[in-house]
Amino acid sequence: MLEKSHAGWVVTHLWPWMTTVLLSIFAAAAQYAQRVRNGVSPSWRSFVVDVTICVFVGVVTHMICVASGIGGMWLSVMVAINAHMGTRAAMLWERLRDRVLGDAE
Repeated sequence: MLEKSHAGWVVTHLWPWMTTVLLSIFAAAAQYAQRVRNGVSPSWRSFVVDVTICVFVGVVTHMICVASGIGGMWLSVMVAINAHMGTRAAMLWERLRDRVLGDAE
């Protein structure tokens, strides 16, 4: 029985979160590579900040998708795109929140 074994628990509970973090790190690397290609000088500090922001946005997107009932491939697509967008995606989610719940001011 897969659901009662340790491997089954990892697959059903941890795997979606691990793929979210992995997709977010790949998105951060792509975003950072694009900036370096556009002429920004590379630095480890900047890369770590980018990874931190992208993983945060990816995890928040994952939680929003789960709460909305979005799963599977669509969840992965949403995480990858939003993590790549980084802070721009966070601002879009904030605008959506303000529209749904009212202005935060």
